Amino acid sequence: MSIQRQNGGAAYQEIETANGTGIALVRAGILYDENGEETFNVQHPGMVAQAIVELRSEVTFTRPDDTTQYAQGDVMAPADGEVLSFKVGLHGGRRYGGGRVVDALIKHSVNQATKADFHLWRFDEAPAGRVDNVGMLLSDDENEHVLGVIDFTANPFEGNRTAGTGGNCFYQAKAPNIDFRQLENDGSYIYGLLVLENAYTPIASEELMIVLRVQKVYDMNNIHEAYGH
Repeated sequence: MSIQRQNGGAAYQEIETANGTGIALVRAGILYDENGEETFNVQHPGMVAQAIVELRSEVTFTRPDDTTQYAQGDVMAPADGEVLSFKVGLHGGRRYGGGRVVDALIKHSVNQATKADFHLWRFDEAPAGRVDNVGMLLSDDENEHVLGVIDFTANPFEGNRTAGTGGNCFYQAKAPNIDFRQLENDGSYIYGLLVLENAYTPIASEELMIVLRVQKVYDMNNIHEAYGH
């Protein structure tokens, strides 16, 4: 689905991307086709130095089917131990420019009396996968690739105040602004580990959705050189 509109004299295109990353608002000359693929056929490329694309990127996972208590510093991870991967580019292979995480939230499928306090550690290169309910214990190399930490330790909002599995809640990040440079990977992903900052007793098979709003910056001059425009 593609919707063209005007806003303050600047052309915007609102698209639903084929890769499921959500709605992107596109400005300053970047256009997309009906499949969500980037096209750079700008009429006057020399007039556009940078373009900013706003993305919604999300990861949903289910923690293991147990109720083992977490200690401060333990990782809450998917049952398969995979690292959380957030898509921050609409197409692979674009290494031009960096970006910023400007908003973040966690949607939690349960509503325990003692809520979890989370930190989301962000990386520009994927760290090793972690088993759920063990300490994060970064290596020196992994520590060099930390982009920053998003703080989710504020009291969450209760969408359903029913205790336990019958309820739910969500967390709004405190000042989530985290810049990332031109990425070392293909420019499409940043990675995360979700870490507990308190002792938390979970419910089996809790589901969490982590949502990031990202502003991705593209250097249009480099793009046009690369694509011959």
